[in-house]
Amino acid sequence: MPVQPTGSLEVARASASWDGSPLPPYPGGQPEVRVNRITVPPGGSVPRHKHPYTTVGVVLAGRLAVIRDDGSFRVFSEGEVVVELPDRWHRGKNPGSEPLELLELHAGIAGEPVTIYE
Repeated sequence: MPVQPTGSLEVARASASWDGSPLPPYPGGQPEVRVNRITVPPGGSVPRHKHPYTTVGVVLAGRLAVIRDDGSFRVFSEGEVVVELPDRWHRGKNPGSEPLELLELHAGIAGEPVTIYE
């Protein structure tokens, strides 16, 4: 007999990134999902990069500042979901005094990079 879940809570649904940019359409090819756990020390940063496919992050601990090339940014705290900027250069920074733990989920195409560094 199938067991029904006792509860489900949708924590995010989006068709645009955190700054309102629409998510790109899915290209052809074999889909591949990747999940990365990223740790950034206090005051540390992630170099300028972009994601060609849909990328979503969940801040597990600490704080994450996502900074666009024009200098605008948004800070995400523990428990918040980050729908990354689609195919746009940006960088990340840990502005806090605690380590940042980020779970990053990529919906990409097999054999193609999900993060492109400058």
